[in-house]
Amino acid sequence: MKRKVWIPMTVIAAMLLIPVPLRYKDGGSVCFKAVLYDVTRFHQLDLDSQTGYDDGWRIRILGIPVYDDREEPDTKEADMAEHEAPPRGQPAAYDPILEEYSQMVQNDFYVDLRDSELYESSFGEHISMEIRTHEQDIYYALYDIDGNGTQELLIAGGEHGTVSPVFTPWNYDLYGWNGTHAVRIFPEIEFGYRTNFSLYENGVIEVFYSSSAAESGTDLYKISDDGVNAVRIDSFTSTARLEGETPVFTYMQNGTEISEEEYHARIQAYEIPLSEAPEWIQIQ
Repeated sequence: MKRKVWIPMTVIAAMLLIPVPLRYKDGGSVCFKAVLYDVTRFHQLDLDSQTGYDDGWRIRILGIPVYDDREEPDTKEADMAEHEAPPRGQPAAYDPILEEYSQMVQNDFYVDLRDSELYESSFGEHISMEIRTHEQDIYYALYDIDGNGTQELLIAGGEHGTVSPVFTPWNYDLYGWNGTHAVRIFPEIEFGYRTNFSLYENGVIEVFYSSSAAESGTDLYKISDDGVNAVRIDSFTSTARLEGETPVFTYMQNGTEISEEEYHARIQAYEIPLSEAPEWIQIQ
């Protein structure tokens, strides 16, 4: 009986303690990551350093730092706040989100860990489930949707090598800034293949979804005055049923039935193209 128990315990211990190396394209940093801990040897390009690199070590246990011989992050943030506070239109609070996506891209979406216990935990907390399903080019844009002087953060994806006269990546996430940290504007919605959003003039965010071939809808939102919550301003649904072999569609606006012509015309009234399109930057 002891042998039967010992073998599984050995396997479990190996899974928890044996690290997997993750190499970053920042100059040569390497993270040795296990389930219970991670050890990172930093070797990052730094033009302000005499050697040209920022070197150091960091050890974390269960995600909690226990050793870091580089300058303390809190000190760096305090220095920035005192001497180089970021402009209101480009919150530094978005940097951790962009860093998570950068690490995912640099590690090829962690495809080498797909069969490992480390796979799910390798993705940062801000990376949506839909965007990680397959490797693709990842982009971000800063855009002041509601015109309050603070730019929102858009995360999008596009297939490798896609060429189009008008670059329109597939939107996956949207963040606002509440003055201290980044906040997901649609925390309850997982954007991806069946649900997505588009931006239009006058601060309109159009969320369109399709739960099946027989049901789809479009909800229209604007960002609230606090800059981090979405307020629905209109809602449209289209459902289909069969009468014999003929599909019959029902169109609704905020729970009231309308004609097909009214359905399309009222949605299109919101779809005024942006006067200035977002400037997409590929995340490397």
